[in-house]
Amino acid sequence: MNIQNILMRQCGYAALMAVTVTAIPLPANAQMVQPLPGVQSAGSPAATPTTSATVANADPAPPPAVETAKETKARLKAEAAARKAAEKEAKRAAKAEEKKRKAAERAARPKKNNAALNCALGAGLGILAAVLVGGKRNRGEKILAGAALGCAAGYGLGEILSKRDQEDMTRYVEEDFLLREDLQDASFNATESGYVVGLQKGATTIEERDHVFVIDSDVAFYGNNISVNERVMRSTTSLRLRGSPTTAGDNIVGGLDTNDIILTYGTTLDGQWAYVVEREPDGVYTLKGYAATQYLTTNLNVAPAAKYVRAKVKPVNSSTGAKKAAPATKAVTDRPVRTAQANTFRAPTACKSFTAAAGGKQGNGTNCGGARSLALNIGSHGMGKRA
Repeated sequence: MNIQNILMRQCGYAALMAVTVTAIPLPANAQMVQPLPGVQSAGSPAATPTTSATVANADPAPPPAVETAKETKARLKAEAAARKAAEKEAKRAAKAEEKKRKAAERAARPKKNNAALNCALGAGLGILAAVLVGGKRNRGEKILAGAALGCAAGYGLGEILSKRDQEDMTRYVEEDFLLREDLQDASFNATESGYVVGLQKGATTIEERDHVFVIDSDVAFYGNNISVNERVMRSTTSLRLRGSPTTAGDNIVGGLDTNDIILTYGTTLDGQWAYVVEREPDGVYTLKGYAATQYLTTNLNVAPAAKYVRAKVKPVNSSTGAKKAAPATKAVTDRPVRTAQANTFRAPTACKSFTAAAGGKQGNGTNCGGARSLALNIGSHGMGKRA
């Protein structure tokens, strides 16, 4: 019995196969089977653990940075400021866009000539100017005159002139332009609005109007002997001022120098004597005396745009008629005390029309000058003996 049979009997097919395989000779060109990576074959030196060693020898990653309380506060503050700036810019852009949209809508609307609204707005400004000039207690025809003048300005120019320019123009027309008979036309520089307003006088009508003014001491007044026409005039010579419209008796109450520019309220019905008045800052008129019109002229001898100062009546010594120096100017709070009385009268009054034009707009107005009701202002001057 051979070896194979013995192995078969004793050890089975496994042992027989092992002996058979081992006994088979390999060819000369047979290659050795390479071991699988990471698997150490019997009798070979130990593999070097390169991956594990490399990982073990590498520097550890730095830990994440930790904010301090101060840094956290600064970061949050910067983020809040950035959000606020972004919100503000968004609101500004939205507002600008809305403004642009509304402007486009207005430009697309058809133009309307709202004369009634302009007149109402202008009248309101005229009333305000009248109150400012005449005092907060002023009521009556002065305010009505201011309303009429403001309406005229507002009717044609309210859309293009600022409030301040309208008030200044009203004051110039009422206190200068319409009082100067040596001017037929003039211009007003509306600096705030950027316009030059052309002013042109129109017709003058005579109307019956009520008036009130204060009469100075030693001056007589004849309410039925006056034709009202408020205007500025210039004396052509040194002139005596009379307490009544006559040269009879010792009635000299003051004097004027040559070329003095004065304000007159009107003349006697025969035109021989002018009522010389002074207008206080609050709008009250005081009759100072009478001057012979033959020594007065409406030619002021000054340029149209030139500034001029209205002269004050020089006081005189009533016993000699000689002039004496005017008293020193008192403080504003020291109001003069005078023996005077207020007079109300109705008289024919010159009402002067005018036209104002600028920027393609035009308005018309009428002003009756001295027709103002000032009775409520008289008490502010004080009554009593003159100092």
